Amino acid sequence: MYRQVVAALKASPEINDKRIAAQLQLQREFGLRNEEAFRFQLARAVFRDGTVFVQHGTKGWRERIIQHVAPAAKEAIAYANESFRANAELYIPISPAMRKERRTER
Repeated sequence: MYRQVVAALKASPEINDKRIAAQLQLQREFGLRNEEAFRFQLARAVFRDGTVFVQHGTKGWRERIIQHVAPAAKEAIAYANESFRANAELYIPISPAMRKERRTER
């Protein structure tokens, strides 16, 4: 099911669907929490030696390093890198209308 969903999101013409596909892959392959995948910064998180540094979105701002990166995890990074600017976070921008709606829900 996961692979079918990710494939459908990747095939979508919508940029936000592609972002969600990248986030889902990072969550699954690296064991990232939603917020960590949402704020994953490709340019800062992936070192030249392949080590991955998770800093933003962690609980208690506890940084961690992932040294052993599986092939599927490398593919997730490659997809995110090819699909988006290397220095971009993988967040989905919220429109002003959505922000207003969120405020009124509280």
